[in-house]
Amino acid sequence: MTSDGSKPLPDRDALAESSCAIYASPLVTEAIGQVSALRDDADAEKLHKLRIALRRLRTLLWAYRPILDEKFDNEQRALFKFMANAAGNTRDWDILIKLVEKDSDQALLDAFRRSRNETAEKSAETLSNA
Repeated sequence: MTSDGSKPLPDRDALAESSCAIYASPLVTEAIGQVSALRDDADAEKLHKLRIALRRLRTLLWAYRPILDEKFDNEQRALFKFMANAAGNTRDWDILIKLVEKDSDQALLDAFRRSRNETAEKSAETLSNA
């Protein structure tokens, strides 16, 4: 209670930061879980789920941008974008392989799959280091 008997108003910024953390927590947990799962296998579905979790985190930061520290926001959004791009490189190969699987010769598909596997290894290393 304040000196005039009214209830104090909650600090809007503190309340907003707290709610941002509540929304971010399961998304961060999901992203970490997907990165951990990629250590075993750079499966297309795991990469897709990771990209979705990172996109949701970036959207959350965008929505809370007016109240977050600008430097923190920029750094986190850049990190999430970097990680999503690393996951996306492998996912792009998966999509290409699916598109040409029926109409391409085996040598071309084998070359695509080798490139995809090399990219998957680089993506997994990049993501686990990030």
